[in-house]
Amino acid sequence: MPSTLLFKFNNFHDISESGGDLIPDEYSDITSKEREWKVMIKPNGGMLRYYVDDQAQDRVGNMWGLSMLVGFFKNRFNEVNPNVDDYQVRISSLCLTLRELKLHPLINILLLNVPKYILRPYKTYPNKSKEAESLGYSIKSCVTLIARDETGSIVKKRKFATNIDGDLKPLNETEEESSNGVRFLDGPTSRSILVDNALIIELEVEDDIIDISSFNLPTSTLQSNVLELFDNGEDADVFFQVNGISLPAHKLILKLNAKQLYSFFTSDDTTVIIEGTTPELFKFMLRYVYGDDQPDSKYLVEHYQEVIGITDKYNITGLKLEAQAAKIASLTIDKDNVTEILIFAHDKNCFLLKEYAMKMYVCNFEDLVHTDSFNKLATNVELLRELMIAVNGLSSETDSTVNKLIGKMLKYDLNFDGPKDVLLSRLKQHKEEE
Repeated sequence: MPSTLLFKFNNFHDISESGGDLIPDEYSDITSKEREWKVMIKPNGGMLRYYVDDQAQDRVGNMWGLSMLVGFFKNRFNEVNPNVDDYQVRISSLCLTLRELKLHPLINILLLNVPKYILRPYKTYPNKSKEAESLGYSIKSCVTLIARDETGSIVKKRKFATNIDGDLKPLNETEEESSNGVRFLDGPTSRSILVDNALIIELEVEDDIIDISSFNLPTSTLQSNVLELFDNGEDADVFFQVNGISLPAHKLILKLNAKQLYSFFTSDDTTVIIEGTTPELFKFMLRYVYGDDQPDSKYLVEHYQEVIGITDKYNITGLKLEAQAAKIASLTIDKDNVTEILIFAHDKNCFLLKEYAMKMYVCNFEDLVHTDSFNKLATNVELLRELMIAVNGLSSETDSTVNKLIGKMLKYDLNFDGPKDVLLSRLKQHKEEE
């Protein structure tokens, strides 16, 4: 049975622009259905870890508290953003004070008018956790923070795990983390749920657990076993014929990881003839389909065009991206070959490679514009137009690179294949749905 604690920040609407640490004014234990508000005794040191009074305890005797850091960051003109609703309530294990920020005036300039509100739970453990701690195990509790409106309906609910030091780690993470923690509420939302000008945060605490990552446990053997199945061809039920050489495969693996290749075997035929490639290249691609997520980088660099060509043809987007990354990482793109690579990347929809080549072209435009290779761009009006926009810095898109956007797509399990504007659109839609 979880414990439920309430923390109330009075006069939340009248927060001073000077900022500082907010400690709850009152707390209540409603596990027993009692809603009696008790005065929160302020710690002398300004941090919750200096509490010595037995207050805000869960049902097993652990003591809890909340601290909200209010920071109104000033711009270079020493002006505070007048829009008091432009802030975020964040959950964080990092509690950065305004006194520390004053030691770094550059931070104030870079952040400009971005006030931050950081909400931090803190827990002290009784001796019952010492046995596990002494063995080197990490103790955690599952914590759920809840904000409700005046009708009692949940406006925001977020689950975390906290270890013995009070550090937080979001569970089922869906938001990008930063040095200021993970967003819990924004300004307008928190203002709209005030009760008599007070912000009430509900803290639901589940029983203590030992962090499973404390144990040294074996990883799954699935990947190694599947790759072994590919290498020995055992139990193969379909075959690819490439230049007279038969390559065994398994329909179930193709169904899961290479749907286009799987579609070739919808009839009773168990053998499909593949043209336009070599057995070596096709086998290299199949090995990735079978779970080899660390393909030979040297091979990728030497044959990046062939790998991109075949993966583009059969829609193996992961390996196509690997080939682009390997070519960029090799630092073999220079002024002598950037035009050809830019045209190739554009034709094959290699958005990662195209962005890199485009940036190199922009940085060396004065040298490249007078070469014969520049004339090759004249046959591609669309690409030439994109290049001119990039050279003149007229693009209105975000500063996020394709690589960073792909990282976000992978984090949120979204389709990562597409140009920057498409990735931005998918990310925006995902955030709106969240």
